[in-house]
Amino acid sequence: MYIAAYCGKTQRTASSAMEAAVRVTRRVQLTGGSIFSLGVWIRCDLDARNQVFGPNDVLEDHAEAYLLITIGAVVMLISFFACFGALLENQCMLAVVRCSVRHAHTHTHTHTHTTV
Repeated sequence: MYIAAYCGKTQRTASSAMEAAVRVTRRVQLTGGSIFSLGVWIRCDLDARNQVFGPNDVLEDHAEAYLLITIGAVVMLISFFACFGALLENQCMLAVVRCSVRHAHTHTHTHTHTTV
């Protein structure tokens, strides 16, 4: 592994923390893959779309399928950078993940506090 040389317990703690981070990012990547696959399935199969969203003629442009495909692809890409950035201890990859998460976090919280 690419972990810097630590002594005794510190090395075990660092490696176990890295293993936990990799496990979490793998689960996130699998979740993104599931969302992506659901989007492709809904896009390709009209009966599946009707089962998930109900029969609706307004949704003929498959916007919901493209939205799921896009979200799934973005989640997989970010978790890919997180997983390999942690394994290789690559600061550039980890900075991309950090900026992506911050950007998503700020956009979700700026529009929630609107007053009427």
